[in-house]
Amino acid sequence: MLRHTALFLLGETVTAADRQAMLDGLASLFTECPTVRGGDYGEALPGDDGAGRYDVALHLDFDGLDEYEEYVAHPVHVAVSSFNATLAVEGTTARIDWEHDRPAAAGAVRHCEVLEWNRVADASARRAALDTAASIAVADGVVSAVAAENAGRDRRAAHWILDVELADETAARSFLTGAGYREVAAVVAPAVDGSRTAWITHLVRR
Repeated sequence: MLRHTALFLLGETVTAADRQAMLDGLASLFTECPTVRGGDYGEALPGDDGAGRYDVALHLDFDGLDEYEEYVAHPVHVAVSSFNATLAVEGTTARIDWEHDRPAAAGAVRHCEVLEWNRVADASARRAALDTAASIAVADGVVSAVAAENAGRDRRAAHWILDVELADETAARSFLTGAGYREVAAVVAPAVDGSRTAWITHLVRR
């Protein structure tokens, strides 16, 4: 299954009504675009902040790249995308297409990081970062974790993603402040461009 992930950083003038309209538009993609097989979306949990934190996440599942490209051309997606562009900070939307094998459960919390390699990260450093990130799947409170490289054709896409599913908000807070996550971050950080990292922790909505 191909998953398309997009993270949005919203402008300072965006209102609560704007946000709701955006979320309603994202929800419509699941029912109005026939090649969408599933996925989820959500807003950043209250209280989360820091460099690279984004505001809204969208995750859509497709049978493959051809089905994804049909979705891109669909008029509902075109309309929703155009509206979202009026709310997002120009040039900041983070996106990636990656392979995954299981949807997150409704009510779970998803922590997602979309990352770019830096110029000095060689193949071994990249492999170490990916393997270490994936190893977080065995950390306390983690339901599943995937570290995957871009598998799409979009030249704007990031290089890779760390996607972590946690049972609930309490588990997410504990995970993000725990030693296991800090140890993984210490290995990943030297291989990535921190100025181009986008992340969000959000409740899974469908």
